[in-house]
Amino acid sequence: MNQDEMKQAVARAALDYVEVGTVIGIGTGSTANYFIDELAKIKGKIDGTVASSLASAERLKGHGIPVLELNDVAELSVYVDGADETTRLPLAESVQQRPWVERHSTHAADPVQSAATAS
Repeated sequence: MNQDEMKQAVARAALDYVEVGTVIGIGTGSTANYFIDELAKIKGKIDGTVASSLASAERLKGHGIPVLELNDVAELSVYVDGADETTRLPLAESVQQRPWVERHSTHAADPVQSAATAS
């Protein structure tokens, strides 16, 4: 499986984390683009998205997926983005040294795990 095929597979798998009736956070880049293309297939099941860039917002809108302003959203159920680089560390050590690598908070009390594809 080449890099693009892995990214497409990750994008399809990320759909499993999309909850009906929620708002989804969308990153930027090729993996996020693959996810947007997959999300278009189930766009009627979500309330909308928040995009991290104008490029992602335009792609979402092109698929007819609602794009909301972050300040108008109380909570994101999940945030999907690709990983530019990863470092293998034990979870406790990675959270201590790089809290943004293993834990991203979309709501103050709800840590969200992140997944990455290796280059």
